Amino acid sequence: MIKLNAKEKCPFFKECPYNSNSLCQGADPLRETEFICDFVNKYGIFNEGRFRNKYDKTGKMEIILENEQ
Repeated sequence: MIKLNAKEKCPFFKECPYNSNSLCQGADPLRETEFICDFVNKYGIFNEGRFRNKYDKTGKMEIILENEQ
């Protein structure tokens, strides 16, 4: 996990598989919020099989799926 302060750009944004087309908020140097990413550790090793929503401004957004009946 890495913690980025407001306006701090992720050091792994170029090689991050979750930053397709620079849509991850962690790659935005103008972001006004703290961003916590648990998709990568401080050594640049990525967790596989995750999804990053481009609207997740904090890194804490959860996706809730309702049961379809």
